[in-house]
Amino acid sequence: MDQVVHSVDSLANDAKRLRALHALNVLDSEPEAAFDALVNAASEVCKTPIALLSLVDRERQWFKARHGLPDTTETPRSQAFCAHAILGNGALEVPDALQDPRFADNPLVVGEPGIRFYAGFPLVLSDGCRIGTLCVIDTQARRLDAGQRAAMAHLAEAASRMLEMRVERQRKVAVMEALQRSEARLQAILFHSPLGIFLTDPEGRCTYTNDRWRTFYGLSAQESLGDGWTRALTGATRAAVFEAWNAAVRDGVPFDLEFNVKEHLPQPRRVHCKAQALLNAQGQLTGYVGMVHDITDRVEAQREQRAQHLLLNAAIEALEEGFVIFDSAGRMVMCNQVYRQLYQLSEAEFPLGSTYESILQHGLRLGHYPEALGHEDAWLSQRLDLPANGHSAADRLLADGRWLRVVDHRQPDGHVVGVRMDVTRLVKARDDAQAALRAKSTFLANMSHEVRTPLNAVSGMLTAMRQTPLSPTQWDYLTRAESAMRREVALLDDILDMARLESLQINGNSPTSTR
Repeated sequence: MDQVVHSVDSLANDAKRLRALHALNVLDSEPEAAFDALVNAASEVCKTPIALLSLVDRERQWFKARHGLPDTTETPRSQAFCAHAILGNGALEVPDALQDPRFADNPLVVGEPGIRFYAGFPLVLSDGCRIGTLCVIDTQARRLDAGQRAAMAHLAEAASRMLEMRVERQRKVAVMEALQRSEARLQAILFHSPLGIFLTDPEGRCTYTNDRWRTFYGLSAQESLGDGWTRALTGATRAAVFEAWNAAVRDGVPFDLEFNVKEHLPQPRRVHCKAQALLNAQGQLTGYVGMVHDITDRVEAQREQRAQHLLLNAAIEALEEGFVIFDSAGRMVMCNQVYRQLYQLSEAEFPLGSTYESILQHGLRLGHYPEALGHEDAWLSQRLDLPANGHSAADRLLADGRWLRVVDHRQPDGHVVGVRMDVTRLVKARDDAQAALRAKSTFLANMSHEVRTPLNAVSGMLTAMRQTPLSPTQWDYLTRAESAMRREVALLDDILDMARLESLQINGNSPTSTR
């Protein structure tokens, strides 16, 4: 057999033929009724006990359909009559195999099934490749008549086309299965999608809606088709949607609108609808595909957020102190009018987003900070240097004589929350208290001097009296006098200690006893 391939059909041609055979994806496939019918017809036409649809592989011939050999599915290529039949352009007819030197010693001739007669008609594909034969076999020597040969040629041609159509049919089946899988996946996605999906015709009539869309609109599948979706809209909302849709169609732009649905129900929903035009290959409008997102919760959250923001602003504006917040980059994100008034910041010149540095520079230009005169850059650098997660508090004198308490807290995210309190009255009260204490201290010091001098004289006289003879009554008077004097001295010391304690507390120092 190898000699036949080498001498008659080149290896290159056989490789091409084998590629064509394998591309049919038919080898070792299950029996098929159409091919079984062909071999049955061949056997009936030619009156032979055996008919085969044989495909010649690299090392074997395999039978796609067989009549008369129920237990044989393939034989070695080296024994195959069909391997010779595919080498010629026409049919191969062997009237008596025993008389043909090519087959006389073939195991299929000298053994079972005892082939004597063989007629094989090549299966020729559209590209000219001969991949096998439709053949009939008899155990008796014989010949086909002209009618049988013509019928076999037609059957072989039909078998060739059926094999090629089988590939196309398999391809179509594979495509259909892929489409079905894709359709199933798409349906699953559409069913579980949190978005409402819809398709319309060019006039905006719905041709498809998914379950989520119908839930949003409160419509059944049947009610959602055509113009049914408009029943979920009422009054001004319907007019606004129609106007926006017509404008999108007219201008050739996507539809994009937020509106309410189910307004006639106790709990209407807010949706955001987008739709995009679908065009065919000629650029003609075929419809729209769109999605609907229920944004009711988001709108409610935004409304609540705005309400809380307004409440917060009102609370901040109600403060008697200046209030300000700077972000991590030093940009002003919030402040009240008291803060602007304290620093003479107009909203036009210093809108939200102005930097802390620009506000300080503005104050320097206006001369708000007397302590910065002569070393403005160093002062500015120090004011800007608030440590991370730091806190600063200081009383600062403004040029107009007012005192501000400046308190800044840096938050973990870098934002700085600041409070500005006018403490002019507190500072004046503190200064007045300190002046009063100084006057009081001076008075007490003078009083101590004036009081202690006569007390010291009395103490000396009492001490001297103890050196003189005294009657019991006199001793009693002396003792009472000394006790009274000690109480006076102790009282004087207590008054002086209390004065010093008040002075130390107002000045912020720790009190220490003078005793």
